[in-house]
Amino acid sequence: MHGFYYYVIQKAGPGRYLLSPKWDQGLMAGDEIETCEHGTLRSLGRTRITQLAKRKAPGLKGKIAPLWKNKSPSTQPDLVYDVVLQHDLPLRPETASRRSPGPAPAGDPALQLPRLRPRARQVSELRRRGLPVHLRQWNSAPGGQRHRLLVRIRVRRQPHDQNNHFTDSVTGANEMTWAADTLGAITVAVSLPEGVNGFPNSFQNRNVTIEGNRIDDSYIYAIFVSNADSVRIAGNVIGQTFIRGSAFDAGGRFGVHPDSAILIGRSRNVQISDNTVARGRVTQVAVTIDGTCDKNSVRVAKTG
Repeated sequence: MHGFYYYVIQKAGPGRYLLSPKWDQGLMAGDEIETCEHGTLRSLGRTRITQLAKRKAPGLKGKIAPLWKNKSPSTQPDLVYDVVLQHDLPLRPETASRRSPGPAPAGDPALQLPRLRPRARQVSELRRRGLPVHLRQWNSAPGGQRHRLLVRIRVRRQPHDQNNHFTDSVTGANEMTWAADTLGAITVAVSLPEGVNGFPNSFQNRNVTIEGNRIDDSYIYAIFVSNADSVRIAGNVIGQTFIRGSAFDAGGRFGVHPDSAILIGRSRNVQISDNTVARGRVTQVAVTIDGTCDKNSVRVAKTG
């Protein structure tokens, strides 16, 4: 599930910027946007677009192409969005902007997938990615609609429903390598740009609730959350994880050595409670809180 980004080509005047879109869709005057630092996705601030005009600019193709290097390329290599912002922000080329999370206005089609609320579902044999929720550098959604990313992630059961049941997640060997960045049956993270290792200094996944799920026979972590603010993980029943009996080189890109069923990296305002976790040859503890987290705002209770 991918956020939809626009890259800054250049600053054209006070509060005025030229942007490169991936598709010619999804942004209009009046939208609130959030800007992010290239590489880390650290927030640089929010504002509103007061004016937006589109034009072809073949002369800027030489500046546009490098912005998309090593990413899924723009389908509009010479299209420019000329935008004026309500408040100027510290933007420079390669800064990414996206429509800000929030409730979609009436009549505005919304990308609803990040608000995950499966009901009484069994999800089996997720061979590669498990259930990933990412903020990425590009968007793979089809054309034809405007999309708003709702970074309010809820993986939970409904009252009186049977728990969601995830089994046999992440069975592919590629996900157990040093470079893998999708490390859980349920993963909430930012996707790392090429050449970036470790947890980026950002908290762009917000209001994450993972509640009341059953996770069995995962080949990797059961729950892997990073770069998040306001996280609640509660009432989950976790069976065996790392069922190969080895984590191989998984976690190397983040500087972690797996020994738990739940891992939290570079996050703050985290509440973990009332989860049941099985131990195994790799899983020695229920929860690992990485040293990059704001540990003063992390609470773990009744999980074991």
